[in-house]
Amino acid sequence: MCNENKTYGISYEIVCDPEMDVKDTPSFTFNQDLSTKCRPYYTTRHKSGCQIGDLNAIWRFVEANSMIFGIVLMVLGSYNLTLGRKFVRPTIGIIFCLTTVAIILFLFYVFLLSDDAEKWVGWLLLTISVILGGIVGFFASKLIRVGVFFIGVWSGAGIGLLLNNMIFYKINNVAVLWVLMAVFGITLGILSFFWYNYIVIICTSIFGSYLFVRGLSLMAGGYPNEFTIYERMNSHDIDSVPGTFYAYVAGMVVVCALGIFFQLWLKKKEDKKDEFDIYKRV
Repeated sequence: MCNENKTYGISYEIVCDPEMDVKDTPSFTFNQDLSTKCRPYYTTRHKSGCQIGDLNAIWRFVEANSMIFGIVLMVLGSYNLTLGRKFVRPTIGIIFCLTTVAIILFLFYVFLLSDDAEKWVGWLLLTISVILGGIVGFFASKLIRVGVFFIGVWSGAGIGLLLNNMIFYKINNVAVLWVLMAVFGITLGILSFFWYNYIVIICTSIFGSYLFVRGLSLMAGGYPNEFTIYERMNSHDIDSVPGTFYAYVAGMVVVCALGIFFQLWLKKKEDKKDEFDIYKRV
């Protein structure tokens, strides 16, 4: 303890110096102006302080075209909420396509593109990633059981991420996040082999509710991007997360429940129809 209210600590500030080699040993300088009795403050210049990629560039591109992306996400979300199980092959194709697009955009914006890339670069990259995603989705739709397994894994991982951001963020340990995502992901993936229809309904409703509400939020505003939310909660800066975020999360839960009920009703209606179809009975 430094005094009755505060413990000793230390702060380091690393300023970007691209001329230095990563292996060079940094030289720290004591900063008298920013230091306190309980927390000395040191600064240095080093290549490790340089930013690698800019995820915010992705969101600037999306938000600059929020109307287009919002409508697309709401349409895809509505489809997953209502017809995700009924037309499972297109559903698998769409989800794998979106996943491929997200991975390609992430890799390019983080490791290859500069943070001031032109808008046409974003549209070109998006077009190419959609084409590649369509190819991946086409082949994935041919393997229904495998596709549904991975949909279960991704849905479970999403549940784990949401639980971490809403409840377990106070533990402030990245291992907890990975454990939650792994446990829920593997569980839903395995259950898809035993309760195929119900897992498909639950997972497509989870995807659909997220896409629908996220699309709505792009047009209405008030939903910080996911990376900003994670950083704020992980640094215990929960007060800076706007109340509208929690309203959107509550909306996702409600929309997801509605999607599950609707698809269960649709399945029950199909089962009832099959009972009176003599050819299917035979």
